[in-house]
Amino acid sequence: MKILFLSTDFKPRPGGIAELSYHVCAELAARGHEIEVLTLQTEGLPDAAPMNGFTVRRPITPCPSSMRTPVGAMRAMRWAARTRRMILRHVRDASPDLVFAGNYHEYLWPRIVRRVGRPFVAFLHGEEVGYALITWVPGRRGRMRRLVRGAAWTFCNSSYTLSLIERLCDVGGESSGARATSSLRASAVGCGFPVEQIVAESDRRSVRAALGWPDVPTVLTVCRLVPRKGVDTTLRALPLILRRRPEARYVVVGDGPQAGALKSLACEMGLDRHVAFLGYVDEALKRQAYLAADVFVMPSRSNEYGQVEGFGITFLEANAHGLAAVGTNVGGIPDAVEHGVNGLLAPPDDPPALAEAILRLLDDPAGSRRMAEAGQLRIRERFNWRSIVEEMERRLIEARERWRG
Repeated sequence: MKILFLSTDFKPRPGGIAELSYHVCAELAARGHEIEVLTLQTEGLPDAAPMNGFTVRRPITPCPSSMRTPVGAMRAMRWAARTRRMILRHVRDASPDLVFAGNYHEYLWPRIVRRVGRPFVAFLHGEEVGYALITWVPGRRGRMRRLVRGAAWTFCNSSYTLSLIERLCDVGGESSGARATSSLRASAVGCGFPVEQIVAESDRRSVRAALGWPDVPTVLTVCRLVPRKGVDTTLRALPLILRRRPEARYVVVGDGPQAGALKSLACEMGLDRHVAFLGYVDEALKRQAYLAADVFVMPSRSNEYGQVEGFGITFLEANAHGLAAVGTNVGGIPDAVEHGVNGLLAPPDDPPALAEAILRLLDDPAGSRRMAEAGQLRIRERFNWRSIVEEMERRLIEARERWRG
């Protein structure tokens, strides 16, 4: 099958959506499909290049303006119109069997879903649906509903995201064993991690020594530094952890707009000796950070815009590198972290509960290791890209056959 994959978030950009989009394309290509990606122009990268069995083209210019002012909105609308015309021309010229949008762009995909002249499939990640449900912006909910109703199929990264789509489209039915609704063309397929990259054993002391880290109990977070990731909650939990583990250390990998505020908070709390902010790191160093740590934590919360963790690929990454994970019982995280199986869940914005969960894992290395191994088994059996794309492929073929038939 010839598939045109659209995404404004694709490698080498960091983050879970870019990661998911890449792996879906790579696995579909490995299964014999002809994949062509259209994505954003990226400085230093060619306009078109092969990537792991498929072709990536970068003709989409970044949106030039914010929508927050009348002039900015006008410029953004002109950009969106030009971009839609370019995509529709490419669809006409390339003549794919199917168009697949790997992320959501409210001024692009809803306007072309019924104009591409072939099946249109979308992948939604939770944050954008939650935003559409509570926003005051005129038309935002309608645009999202137009995409879902017009798509031949909509994939979701978690059962939580699927439940949001059901609310958006006023669907009342229950999900089936395949995590799909009978009255809505949508299903929850989850997120994955490459099975071949699972690390069975790690000598954490040796890795810490190689990185120049002190050989002390180490708690790790890997995320974009924005308020909804809850890094501040971990900082507020740290004094409680230090009462029982005075040598403990908290390492934060990632960058973002909240970086300065978080560093200031750590300083104000007198935690400088116990907290290290590493900023953005490459994939190799990120893997080393996982292998050097003892516990992974990301206590995400929802924000005032309805944005929340739709799944949390970093929880799978942590398990794959031998770490039990601590998350919160919000959004799609319970799909990624099954409480008491591959990690623990705590309430959001609750430093004492978070501290207890982290200490439980630090105080019981054998139990923590069993949880990590259970997480690796979950990846091997369900949360891997091969299994996920196999399920997706069946829906893609069904969509094409329905269109033809």
